[in-house]
Amino acid sequence: MRTIITALLALLAMQTLSAQTTKKKGDANGDGRVTITDAVCVVNKILGNAGDNFDFDMADVNKDNAITITDAVGIVNIILKGNGKPRLIVLQKNGQKDYYDLSDTPVTTFSNGQLVITTATTEVSYPLADVRRYEYDFVSDDISELAPEKGTDVHMFRDGNTLTLSHVLAGSTVSLYGSDGQLLETVTGTGKPVIISVDSRPDGVYMVKTGNQTFKLIKQ
Repeated sequence: MRTIITALLALLAMQTLSAQTTKKKGDANGDGRVTITDAVCVVNKILGNAGDNFDFDMADVNKDNAITITDAVGIVNIILKGNGKPRLIVLQKNGQKDYYDLSDTPVTTFSNGQLVITTATTEVSYPLADVRRYEYDFVSDDISELAPEKGTDVHMFRDGNTLTLSHVLAGSTVSLYGSDGQLLETVTGTGKPVIISVDSRPDGVYMVKTGNQTFKLIKQ
């Protein structure tokens, strides 16, 4: 009997640990998913009707140690952004957005005026003239875990008017060009991410080139 009880306690501990490690920001009702039900759960908490499964830490999306309507809005934003799943987003000028999970290791290249997205199972081409921008969403600080081995492909991460290029080999050149083809800036890679900013430059179209890859940046 003692052996059975010990085994049951161990199983219970494993289940508890599993529940702790699968928590997600915004999962207010603790069901392991972030859905509109969680936003409703937050509203109910504000009204004083929270259920027994209410998870304060996960519901407090903005981490201000209070449950307010801002947290409900934050949960809705998480849902709209794909529940925090790292992904590549291609935004076209017609408003269409295409999504590629980073778990599929999408590789971006440019060929004959086309943006080419290649995964293990698909290859999709977009005319550069039709692409407004592409960017990465919900990417962790350690971006090397979300991209191929160093040197196999340079990945671009955009934040406003700043580009961060990862996997640039030491000694490689990263060049910024204006829309007229004029060279504006050159940076030599050191093995660490290279940051290019056009914050101080006029609005317009810029091209960042390294090796055989070119990235288009539009400042508006």
